[in-house]
Amino acid sequence: MVMECAHIGTVDSYAHPSKKKRSKRKMGTAKNTKNYTKLYLKFQHKPAKKNLAEEEVYALFRSGWKELLDKSFRMVRFIEGADIKGAKRHYGLLHVYVTAPDEERLLAAEGVAWKCERLSARVCEGCGGIGIRRVNLKTPINFCSDCFTIYLDEQDDPLSLFLPGKSGLFNDD
Repeated sequence: MVMECAHIGTVDSYAHPSKKKRSKRKMGTAKNTKNYTKLYLKFQHKPAKKNLAEEEVYALFRSGWKELLDKSFRMVRFIEGADIKGAKRHYGLLHVYVTAPDEERLLAAEGVAWKCERLSARVCEGCGGIGIRRVNLKTPINFCSDCFTIYLDEQDDPLSLFLPGKSGLFNDD
């Protein structure tokens, strides 16, 4: 028996009798789309639990991201009806939650939030200068070298902040 496949060409169906037959369920069927939608809704970012005022959002982070937050609040105010409802540190980045009355304005506000998140990857959270994400910590934070040293000096046991085996130059070995 010979089968014709569009992307492969001619395939002999008896060539590999030991292999199990593939499932007849195709990608894009209603059942698979429904399952994908359930998974997407389960693992997507959840909105902020409460609506935070602008001052409360500033209080969540160090002073280095204040200018970035100021610009974000200012840009989102240009979009009619859009507002920043909360923010958090997510994998060392500033993640901002926005709301808007309709989908078009929401997409514009989310674009501002996305740009803010990307810019926060290069801004030191301590001083506002050029920083890098310190991913070798248990909780990733953006710091320049000076602020990172100050942050480690403030801690009682700085080695406990690092992931196992990632203490690098700070290891006593």
